[in-house]
Amino acid sequence: MSSVLLLALATAVAQPAMAEPRTAPAAHCLDARQTTGMYQSDDTTVVVATGQQHYRVQLATSCPGLDRDSQLSLRAPGGWVCGGPNETVTAAGSRCPVASVTPIDSRQYAQAARQAVRNQHGSHSADGTTLDTVEVTAQAGINRDDRYARGFVGTADYCFDPAQMRSWNETPDGLVVQVSPRRNAGNSTYAVELSGSCPMLSSSPSVFFRSGMGLGVICGNAGDRVVAVRDTFVNESSPALAYAGSFLLPPQDIGGNIATAITGQCSIQAVYPVHS
Repeated sequence: MSSVLLLALATAVAQPAMAEPRTAPAAHCLDARQTTGMYQSDDTTVVVATGQQHYRVQLATSCPGLDRDSQLSLRAPGGWVCGGPNETVTAAGSRCPVASVTPIDSRQYAQAARQAVRNQHGSHSADGTTLDTVEVTAQAGINRDDRYARGFVGTADYCFDPAQMRSWNETPDGLVVQVSPRRNAGNSTYAVELSGSCPMLSSSPSVFFRSGMGLGVICGNAGDRVVAVRDTFVNESSPALAYAGSFLLPPQDIGGNIATAITGQCSIQAVYPVHS
């Protein structure tokens, strides 16, 4: 046997067998083994993230407070949650049967996640019946980045860190911002929806963000704003007051003649990751 053939055989033996990909029983099913986040948005609804896929899990009965001081878990035959028999959301000793599973987009997931955290904060200040049951646990309101505090502050599921913004673009609904994925739980792009029109963005070379709650992250909470700015020349004989309907930040150059003018502020109503 030639040395070339022996080398080829040795290489083939050394390579591990590739695991077969899991095939969903139906297109709408979620793979509980891939769960990365879970939130209970109301008494009969839980939203689940599996990487870049998102789902709404409707419960068959009212199960309030599942995520209160506990971990949510999914129990399903084979790890697939489809709305069939023997599928439950479990927490704090309660088991709530799953009635249906519906895929949703990242915007809907972010809205439900933010509502779930608000609710939690307020309260404290295919059937596959022949398969073995697999239990998958994920922390309620999972925090996937240590920079985001637990509780009311929010997570990278519906907030971004403006200090890590790399660029921004105007869209019909607001902005799309590019951020450092390392500092935003792997998300590199976020949509920022505004409460109304913000025409000053079109003529503004720069923007920055203000957190209405002083959290340092932007989540669409009350008072969160995008601020449009531009540099302008200031006459030394004139006081730094109103400038074309805006006001001035402190001068930025050594001579004190260039100041940053805030040309407008617009309220933010929603923030969510955008996946290509």
